[in-house]
Amino acid sequence: MTESDSIQLSTDTDDVRKEAEELKDLIQQVRSRIDLPPIFKAKKRCFEQLDGIYDSSLPSKKILLEDNNVELSKIDSREDLMTRLSSYSTNFHLTQRPVTALGCAKHGWKDTDKTTEKEPDTCVLCCDTCGNNIFVIAIKHKASEKVINEVKKRYEAGLYNGHKELCQWRTQKCDDGVYCFPLVTIESGLEKFKGDANNIISACVKKQQALPTLCHELDDRTLIKVKYFAEQTQKEHVELDNVETAYILSLFGWELLHADIPGVKCDLCCTRKAFYLLNEPFDASRGHKSYCPYVNAETANAYTPKGFSLSRTQKISGSDWMKDVLSLEYVILIKSRDLSLSYDDALDEKIRKLQNNI
Repeated sequence: MTESDSIQLSTDTDDVRKEAEELKDLIQQVRSRIDLPPIFKAKKRCFEQLDGIYDSSLPSKKILLEDNNVELSKIDSREDLMTRLSSYSTNFHLTQRPVTALGCAKHGWKDTDKTTEKEPDTCVLCCDTCGNNIFVIAIKHKASEKVINEVKKRYEAGLYNGHKELCQWRTQKCDDGVYCFPLVTIESGLEKFKGDANNIISACVKKQQALPTLCHELDDRTLIKVKYFAEQTQKEHVELDNVETAYILSLFGWELLHADIPGVKCDLCCTRKAFYLLNEPFDASRGHKSYCPYVNAETANAYTPKGFSLSRTQKISGSDWMKDVLSLEYVILIKSRDLSLSYDDALDEKIRKLQNNI
């Protein structure tokens, strides 16, 4: 290499280094304007400098991993998810939107119960972790299917990208298994079914409130089972018509709203209905949000308690799980009753024979 070539190479290297420094300064300015922290560059360490780096005063790798697990546990916290989900206002649910309240809550967003001035149907959501806001529009009725699908795709990406760069929700979301039908034993499921129905009846009797007229999709065979349970459970007469209505409500996952306010609520989809405010028949199924585990098999992630080949391959909704539990218990009760009658008949026959011999 000639001397002139060396001088040229040195000049080119200086130019590249200068451009790199200018680019570095530009990046720092941009990050500063959008409130991002500076990029830290770790110092290179020679082998000798590594001595003593594992001082006991420094956090160990295990501790750092535990800290990361704490963050992950907050991401998948059911309590935090339900707190965010319960924040969504009636205004959010009244209109069709490109994303559901559950979808937003799983990505760390909660409803501020605020709207924009120009678009009162547009809801403002916020993230408690990074403080960012996103705006969820209402889908117009005249919008084509193609436009709706395109908007939904953009919002699905926006649920991630709406967070700040260093926010934990930018790359993560709550696991789908966190929001599901709370699997219980058959026994506890039956106790809940009877207990919730009894609480609704007691509140209505106390406040002299009639049970509402219902819309439901139960077939005649299921209705017979519900009425049978109502007769077996309600041993004492109550001054209330259509007592089985309370058991139908309980079958679909509805609990008593309040001891002093006859009505129903679902803590899974955060829906509440007071009976005195109902001006039309109450739909026991569609009264839930569309994503509620009691009516949505995908989010419920439940399987029938009946034992057959499809029991662990086909998902069912929470209300279908309750129907299957009811059917199993009904068969047991009927068989027990029939056996009891057979025993009584046999005993009566034995007594008659003894009397004849005497």
